[in-house]
Amino acid sequence: MAHERELRDNRLRWRIAIALGAAYIALCLFGYVGTGVKAWWHTFTFNWERDHALKQEQPLQSS
Repeated sequence: MAHERELRDNRLRWRIAIALGAAYIALCLFGYVGTGVKAWWHTFTFNWERDHALKQEQPLQSS
């Protein structure tokens, strides 16, 4: 009986360890993808604003 309980506890510990490892990997991937998207967005908006900037009229010079 005690041996069976010890096996169940051990299985539970392994399941928890695997779940924590998977959560850690998922968070690392989320951070990596998030920083990549952020860098892409900054580059995209910089290029968009540069390419679609409002053209300012040159002041008329009187002679």
